[in-house]
Amino acid sequence: DEPKINPKVDGQRHRYSFGVIDDNGMLRLTKQDHETHEVVKWSTQDVSRELPWQPIFVPEPYSDVEDAGVLLSFVRDQPTGDSFCVVVDTQTMKEVARIHFPEGHHIPLH
Repeated sequence: DEPKINPKVDGQRHRYSFGVIDDNGMLRLTKQDHETHEVVKWSTQDVSRELPWQPIFVPEPYSDVEDAGVLLSFVRDQPTGDSFCVVVDTQTMKEVARIHFPEGHHIPLH
């Protein structure tokens, strides 16, 4: 779903892209390494209930490291319908923060 790259390498050959992929029927937030073909997934995602979409790459200021930054993605909790924004470190794909929206505040998926 709409793969993203570090905007600092826009228009250049790049190694990494970030996005949402279908992983056996489950949507997963991922980092793809185009040199090694490794796919790293958001490590703590509860795939039984969390539906990520439309990630945004935010580069680390003052860094030339291509995968330095965070990925922001809206996530829908399928059973409750509630939404939150997850912040994932793009080098490790580990969750850094979770910002919950008020109960009943639903974000449309498109």
